[in-house]
Order: sequence, then C-alpha cells, then structure tokens
Amino acid sequence: MELCSEALEGLQVAGDSNAIDDKCFDAFVQFAIGRITNDEEEEEGDANICGDANAVQVDTASKKLALYGLVTMFVEATKHGVDVAVLQSFLEEARFSKEKIAIVSKFYQESRPRIEEQLKRISFHLPHIVDVDWRLDYCIKSDKVEKIDKPVYLVTLTTESGDCNEAEKITIYCTLDQLQDLVSKLKEAVKCLERISQT
Repeated sequence: MELCSEALEGLQVAGDSNAIDDKCFDAFVQFAIGRITNDEEEEEGDANICGDANAVQVDTASKKLALYGLVTMFVEATKHGVDVAVLQSFLEEARFSKEKIAIVSKFYQESRPRIEEQLKRISFHLPHIVDVDWRLDYCIKSDKVEKIDKPVYLVTLTTESGDCNEAEKITIYCTLDQLQDLVSKLKEAVKCLERISQT
C-alpha cells in the first residue's frame, strides 16, 4: 500500500505519543472512521477530541494532519483489500506503538464493511452489457398511422454497473436499417479496440 508523503507525515503524527496521547487515540480513530462512513455518533465531538484535562493538547494543524493520514490510510487499505496483517506491518513501519496498532487494527476490522459500502456509494462505474436479447415484430399499424406493414426489431440489453450486481434492462425499438447501422458501428468499435490492443 502506497500513500502520498503528506498522508505518511500525518500517520507519523498520529503514531507519535507526544503529538496524540494514547488515552485519546481510540476516540481519534473513531472520529476518523466516522468522517469516512458519515456516522454521526462517531463524528460527534470534533472539538472534544483530546480535549479532556488528562490528555495532551493537540494543536489544530497536527490534529488535521493526523486525521488526514488516518483517513487516507483507511480508505486506501479498504480500496485495495488490505488485510489486517498487512495493515499492522505497514503501521509498524510508520513507527506506531503496539497499543496504537491494536486500536487501529480493531477499528479497521470492525469498520471495513461500512467503509467499503461508502466507497461503493461514491464511486462511478459505467454499466457494461452482460446479455443481449432480440425479437422481430411485424408492425401492421400504429395509433397514428393506419397502415405500416414493416418489421420492427426489439433489442434488449441487460447491463450491470460496478460492484452492484443488479441487472438493468435497456430496450431499443428499431427498423432494419437502424439495426444494420447499430451493428456496423459496433463492428467498427471492435476493430478499433483490436488495433489498440495490438499496439
């Protein structure tokens, strides 16, 4: 897992016990996960994180940098399907204490499905065709024209988009000329993709 230099710097601040006290680190990680998953109960207390009298006070810039590092790490780890063992070794390299590694691992394992769900919600995937059905109908007349006497093709495309396995059907009605035009354009697209893949 690779993170940008600012995120790595933020993780170093989060892992530093002098910057963020071990006593408030649990709440800090919960807050970071709440920012990703939009959980209101985990987002509460922005100003109160590390704000009790026993905890070391953290200046706003350091807190924001550490939050940025944690959020980036959680999102990237979830996006790439990183398991807990790999995340723990990554945190060891970032010089986290064993206690902080245990806290981050626990919250990552518990929150991973919610983070995945949020990433699915905000990501964009173009639908792809998984099935095609067609049918030939013969149109005798319509409600606007008395006599048509022409074949009409009914093409149904079944599509799926992204990680969501729900199928959506798109139906196209076209004449023979329109269908031939569609088929020729699809053949051109296939030839173009073959040329690109050969280079």
